[in-house]
Amino acid sequence: MVRNAGDRSEALAEEIRQGIDEEPRSVGDALSPGTWDRAERFLVPSVEPGASFPRMKKLLLRILRVATRSQGTFNAIVLDGSRDLEAATAVLGRESARHSEALSRIREESARVKRELERISHEYDIIHARLSAAEGARSSGSAGAAPSVPSSGLPDGFYLRFEEEFRGSEKSIRSRQSEYADFFRAAPGIVLDSGCGRGEFLGVLKEAGVASYGVDSNRVAVQMARARGVDARDEDAFDHLRGMDGALGGISALQFVEHLDPASVYEFLGLCRKALAPGGRLLLEPINPDSLYALRAYRLDPTHRWPVPAATLDLMAREAGFEERKIRWLSPVPREEALEETSENDRKVNRWLFGPQDYALLAMNLAR
Repeated sequence: MVRNAGDRSEALAEEIRQGIDEEPRSVGDALSPGTWDRAERFLVPSVEPGASFPRMKKLLLRILRVATRSQGTFNAIVLDGSRDLEAATAVLGRESARHSEALSRIREESARVKRELERISHEYDIIHARLSAAEGARSSGSAGAAPSVPSSGLPDGFYLRFEEEFRGSEKSIRSRQSEYADFFRAAPGIVLDSGCGRGEFLGVLKEAGVASYGVDSNRVAVQMARARGVDARDEDAFDHLRGMDGALGGISALQFVEHLDPASVYEFLGLCRKALAPGGRLLLEPINPDSLYALRAYRLDPTHRWPVPAATLDLMAREAGFEERKIRWLSPVPREEALEETSENDRKVNRWLFGPQDYALLAMNLAR
């Protein structure tokens, strides 16, 4: 009888061992540090020192040990298996941590390779655009009409590389410009992007379903914009506007007026007013020269000619005939870059030193 019970205990203990080998699970969280010691005590019961009726209790214990010998064997095997389980769980935890570290390194390397591929792709786009622009110039037999926008004398390819280096990726620029799409959704006609560059905003308008095209005197930038599937034309913005009397539903010029002198900015606004249909919309986005932090970006670009204050641009737009206008401040300086504001004086200093980096003039051409 006892032998059969022991056989069953051994069989059950073997099942436990197999379960441990097959799928170890953590028991460390469920067991307090003294669990194993307390379990040992109950496997071999003893009479505590100072207990009453010690002889009687010892006699009873001898009887119980004989009667529960198989159960005790089983309990000992279970306890031993539980210890194996805990050890296996610890090994599994270390292996899991090692694999997690390896996976983290793989992800970091994958991100680095992705960035490198994007850089190489941009390099290819620039080289391809330069070649296309050179071939176009040779086939036309002319360098093209002189632009109304003053030229810096720098090669077109250099300025495109400058934008790639300092202005930001196409993805980041389009993300920031996407908020302007709604402004042009109700435009009464096609939208012109003056100085369209690489075509980021044209891509935003295209995705929003707004009919648009762009002009730029930088042939390499135009070639890159065309390669990205937007309608970009190698034309001077001033010359193009002179032939568009009332034909446009909207005009955008992002980071454009800084490249003009004051008289040219005023002329540009007048041409925009004449080129827009009634209800047409105008969007200008310059760097904010009232922010010392933003002036770093202004000085970085060798083709900038005039830091255009928001109040001056607003006055020029009013004088050009845009009766409905508003200024929107954009691109706040990251908080970690600005001063911690603990007083009103801190707030005043932040406003002048770390004010918004850009602003937008949004205007509408009311019915004539």
